[in-house]
Amino acid sequence: MTSPREQLSPRARESLERIKRNGEHLLGLINDVLDLAKAEAGRIEVRMAGVNVGQLARACLAEVDSLRGSKELRLVADVGDAPIETMTDAQRVRQILLNLLSNAFKFTDQGEIVLTVRAVGTEIHLSVHDTGIGIPAHAMKELFQDFHQLDMGDGRHYEGTGVGLALSRRLARALGCEIEVRSGAGDGSTFTLVLPFVAPRPAADPSPNSVPPPMSSTGTLQ
Repeated sequence: MTSPREQLSPRARESLERIKRNGEHLLGLINDVLDLAKAEAGRIEVRMAGVNVGQLARACLAEVDSLRGSKELRLVADVGDAPIETMTDAQRVRQILLNLLSNAFKFTDQGEIVLTVRAVGTEIHLSVHDTGIGIPAHAMKELFQDFHQLDMGDGRHYEGTGVGLALSRRLARALGCEIEVRSGAGDGSTFTLVLPFVAPRPAADPSPNSVPPPMSSTGTLQ
């Protein structure tokens, strides 16, 4: 039986996909605003667990791949060969990285965006570097202001709510992290999330005195 979706014309399918993407984008903006309000009230929820940072970085880069559109941009994941693991909140780190990557796409029309993961002493650095227009010196101090659109000095209007960077810094600080920035007009930008390295806790061994639940005749737990 043919589904209603399969009966749509290519143009109708494209319109449907656009509506879906716009709806997801709007939902993301609403969630960002709600999270910002929670952060201001000191109610950010953090759930710490062992995280493979390299895998998480690759997944984030794949998630934003569609933002390239018609731009001539190369996306690079430079995570190294050795796995890097730490205790942190994967969902919050993902949220920060997606905001930083989205910001890089906004201000970069050609060249590349590189997501780098490195273990540096007692820290893990997750850096988003772009070859975009860069940030003029006068705008650096305004970067993390709530609902503030930067004046990049090029006369162009860039889409956005001015929430992403402000929220990202609050989330980072809730995780005991910081976001560092290096940029200059015409020189691109590098935003680095600095995570403290915390060795993941090994899985707890079952207590020798514990009694396992009975098994059924099929070998499944009852």
